[in-house]
Amino acid sequence: MGFLCRFAASFAVCVLTGSMDPTPIHQLTSHWNIICLSTMRASPSAFKLRPATTMIASTFVSIPSIVGIISNLLWSHRWITVFLVVDRRSVPAYITIAEELERVNTGKARFLKRYIQAKELASFDEFLREFKRESRVMIFLGRENFIRRLMVDAAALNMTNGEFVYLCDGSFPNSRTYGDLQWQIPGEDAVNQMAREAFRSLLLVHPYETTDIPAALKKSELVNSFRLQAKQRYNVNMADQVLPEILSSYVNIFMFAQILNETLVTFGEARLHDGQWLSERFLKRAFIAPGGLTDIYVDENGFRQAPLAISYFEGKNSTREVVFIRSHEYGPNLWEVRNISATWPGAMWPPVNEPLCGYTGMKEVCRESAGFLRNGGLIGLLTTISIAAVLAMIAWTVRSYLSVNKSRGPYLLLRVRTSMNWRLDGQELAFPGKQSFTTFSTAMSQR
Repeated sequence: MGFLCRFAASFAVCVLTGSMDPTPIHQLTSHWNIICLSTMRASPSAFKLRPATTMIASTFVSIPSIVGIISNLLWSHRWITVFLVVDRRSVPAYITIAEELERVNTGKARFLKRYIQAKELASFDEFLREFKRESRVMIFLGRENFIRRLMVDAAALNMTNGEFVYLCDGSFPNSRTYGDLQWQIPGEDAVNQMAREAFRSLLLVHPYETTDIPAALKKSELVNSFRLQAKQRYNVNMADQVLPEILSSYVNIFMFAQILNETLVTFGEARLHDGQWLSERFLKRAFIAPGGLTDIYVDENGFRQAPLAISYFEGKNSTREVVFIRSHEYGPNLWEVRNISATWPGAMWPPVNEPLCGYTGMKEVCRESAGFLRNGGLIGLLTTISIAAVLAMIAWTVRSYLSVNKSRGPYLLLRVRTSMNWRLDGQELAFPGKQSFTTFSTAMSQR
C-alpha cells in the first residue's frame, strides 16, 4: 500500500507517499478518529461514510481548483458543447480532471470525450476534423509539449481563425512529468512562425503568481535554504519540480500549529485528541501568510483553493498575459482583468458555442434558405425591396417638397410640354361654384 502509521500514547501519525488513491488512508484515519494532513492529495477521497474526519489537502494546486476555474469559464461564456481530449499516456491526474469535469457539469454542459495516445500520433488531424464537426471548444488534457503539435496541426486546417477555442492545463509548470509549454523551439523557424500565430487561439490554466514582495522574498529564502540542506545532508541536488510540494509541506506545518494553539487556548487539551473536531477547524477558512508565505484558503471539502489564472498568448510575440483570475478573494466567479475582444483572432471573442448554421453548416434553416436563394427567391425578394424603396423615396420627396414650400403660400407647379415651369397661387384658381382651393388635389376631390 505504501504508507506507515506509528502510534504513541498521546498522538498518532501516518506517513504516506504521494500520487496514490487517498481512500484507504482516509478510511483508516476516520476509523481511528485522527486528523490526516496531505501535501500531495489532489483528488477527492471516495470514502463517504459519516462521521468521518475530513482529509486536509494543502497541495499547491488541487484538482477541484482546476475543475472549478474551467467550469467557470465554460458557464460564463455559454460553451455547453465541449470536445474533451485526454491523453492516456500522460499522468493519471488528467483522467481524474476529465471525470470531475463531467460530474460537476452534469446537466450544464455536454462533453464529447476522446482518449488518445498523443505520443503515437503522427498528427492530430483526425481528431481536429471530428472536433470541427462536433464543437467549437476543445479542452486538451495531456503533456504540455504535445500542445504545440496540436496547435500547429490546427493552424494547417485553418482552425485557428478565432472561431475555435483551445484550452489546456498548465498547473504544474516546468515539470518533467507534465511537460513544458513553449511555442518556440530553437532551429524550427518555419514552424515557430505558424505556432506563434496558432497560440493566439489557446487559453492556458495555471497558478496565479502573487505580486506580494515580502512573500516572494521569503519563498526565495526558503528555496535557497532547502537546496543547501538537501545538498549538505543528503548529497541531493534539488530539482525545481519538487519545490512546490516542499513549500506546501512547510506551510502545512504552520497551519496545523495554528489550529493546535487555538484549540489548546480556547477548548483545552481534550480537544487535541479529537481528529474529526480538529479537521473541521480548517474548513472554509483563510490562513494569513502561514510561514511568512502567501495566504491560504481551505474550502468546505478540505482542499486548499490556490489562486488560478487563465492566460492568453497576445501580441506579435505571443506573450502570455493573464485574462481571468479565480480566487476566494473575488468569490466563486471569474474576475476578468483583461479584455481580449480586439486582439482575439478575427476579433471574434468570445466565439459562439455553435455557429448559426450549425457545426457543419447544414442546419435545416440554412438549407432552406440556400434552396430559396437557388430557386430565384433572391431575385424576387430584391425586386420587391427595390419597388418598396422607390415608392418610399417618392413619398419622401413629395412630403419634403410640400413642407419646404408651405411657408411661401399654396401654389401649383405645372409642367407643360414646352418644359416651362409655371408657379400659380392657389387663390387665383377659380372653379365653378366660386370655390377656392389651396391645392389641386383638394379641388379634384370636390368634383
